[in-house]
Amino acid sequence: MISRAHFCLTVGAITAFALSCGELSAQDVWVRGVHASSSQDSFERSGGFGLGAAIPASERFDVQIALKWTASESDRHGLACSSYNPRPLDCEEDRLSERVRVRSFRISAHGAADLLEYLHADLGLGVSSNELTGASRPVSSSRIGNLYVPPTAHMGVFLQTGVAWSPVDELPLKLVLDAAGHWIFFDGCRTTGSWHAPFCGGSLITELSVGASYRVFR
Repeated sequence: MISRAHFCLTVGAITAFALSCGELSAQDVWVRGVHASSSQDSFERSGGFGLGAAIPASERFDVQIALKWTASESDRHGLACSSYNPRPLDCEEDRLSERVRVRSFRISAHGAADLLEYLHADLGLGVSSNELTGASRPVSSSRIGNLYVPPTAHMGVFLQTGVAWSPVDELPLKLVLDAAGHWIFFDGCRTTGSWHAPFCGGSLITELSVGASYRVFR
């Protein structure tokens, strides 16, 4: 779960960053709901939300920073043990209920173009730092599932495209639809023990986001 303090600090940091560029006349701050899918068996479908800001570098280009949180719940059959260190003890096969969360910090550069008077498109390329947490519990005992979630940060790159619609010319509000291909280089390979280690090597996560952005004038 995301603590209230962490949420408030994130909102404050993004807003402060957006408003700190004194030489710029306006910045966009946004919030979006996120749906993601991947080939990871413990993270096939996930949902969450994101917060961010876009800082104009010129009329057609901007730099964006964002934080996104996604979470996934899944079931699988696997090994559950009372202990894994220094070796697995009291193990048996069971149906496991798993929950994985990903927190992703991103920075990207975007170019924009006008499709129609009130319809705009953009294309961006960026890098990310991603942290995972997770839990694996058997449904019929108090043992611990063998899902291995690496505690380190994992670097990623992503390509994002989207469209924004300004429904009212006098209102600095846009409705936004984005699609992204996010490639994360997971550093969670385990070659020993009884761990299930799906977060190993590169993995493509596709994302669809919908939300709104608001232009803040200085």
